[in-house]
Amino acid sequence: MKFKRLSAVIAAVLFFLGSCSAGDETAAFISGEELRVVCLGDSITAGVFELVRTGSFYFGGYVYDVESAYPALLEESLRRDGYDAVVINAGVSGDTVSRGMSRLEDDVFAHDPDVVTVCFGL
Repeated sequence: MKFKRLSAVIAAVLFFLGSCSAGDETAAFISGEELRVVCLGDSITAGVFELVRTGSFYFGGYVYDVESAYPALLEESLRRDGYDAVVINAGVSGDTVSRGMSRLEDDVFAHDPDVVTVCFGL
């Protein structure tokens, strides 16, 4: 189920990028300038995953794996599609929407992003 949600987020961002025309301010990305994406969110964004039940065994606890988090996968996908992309992971485990809003200036706007994704409460 989490994979389907992750796929939907990545697909939405890629759809947005693919739908940009050369007349938009996004024309710079087509010409090879850096595309800066900031992913704001909670543990899903940060890369904290719950270990799940497998058959009759339960492996309790959590694992922190920033390389498997959707911001890392998004950057990999954008680079594979030819974008000079930098994706900044601004996920904080246990964060809420209100705390995320309080982090906008330092964790999002300070990076001067071209695209921002927001993912809370999955």
